[in-house]
Amino acid sequence: MAGTERTEIDTFMEEIEAGVAKDILSKALSDVAMGVVTNHKTGSVTIKFKLKQVGESDQVNICTDIAMDEPTKRGNRIEKRSSNTVMYVGKGGAMTVFQPNQNQLFAAPSREDYERS
Repeated sequence: MAGTERTEIDTFMEEIEAGVAKDILSKALSDVAMGVVTNHKTGSVTIKFKLKQVGESDQVNICTDIAMDEPTKRGNRIEKRSSNTVMYVGKGGAMTVFQPNQNQLFAAPSREDYERS
């Protein structure tokens, strides 16, 4: 759909918990994959996002749940982790930690400013 803005998934994962969730997900996938091939059993990694509006604003609180079930020699190693990140919702539902259409806070220096210094 041309012109439709969407959440950029790479940026989204970098912004969730300042990139920590992305690192945890990466490690969980590697650990479970290694457990699967080492122990010849199945494993799983689950990621779940729950979104809730913050008050009546254009922001959402994103609760991120990551769970892993890594097979081991004598059973499984299970870990679960939850975190929260607040993001703005922009045009078309695109989510980011930065406020969309934020006005310029400082005026650009003029030629006269450069000549004075």
